[in-house]
Amino acid sequence: LKMAPLIRAFAAVIIVVAWLVNGRIKMLFAGYLFTVVAFTYLAALLFYCYEYGINPKVDNFGNALWWAWMGVTTVGAAIFPVTAIGKVLAVLLPALGMMFFPIFTIYVTNIYSAHDRKRDK
Repeated sequence: LKMAPLIRAFAAVIIVVAWLVNGRIKMLFAGYLFTVVAFTYLAALLFYCYEYGINPKVDNFGNALWWAWMGVTTVGAAIFPVTAIGKVLAVLLPALGMMFFPIFTIYVTNIYSAHDRKRDK
């Protein structure tokens, strides 16, 4: 029963990625999106499991998910980890974001450039 939110979230991610892949975006980009969303969600679950009850700022899963998304975007949040696992995640999430967000930027720029070249012809 405790796995229901995790299973529901993965099912939603699979549905969204399948919808995006059907002629709308390429498979590589879908894989990229799935990877970022899945790792961020799993990091939020781990953070919540280890920090809940210990960290006074983590009183629900929404706070853990907010912390994870702010970490992966390298913006940061006003929630600081107090456990060793939380601190490791606090280092890994921004590293993931720094590796994956340039890929997103390049992909969108290439789409725009191709559209611009097509319009010029």
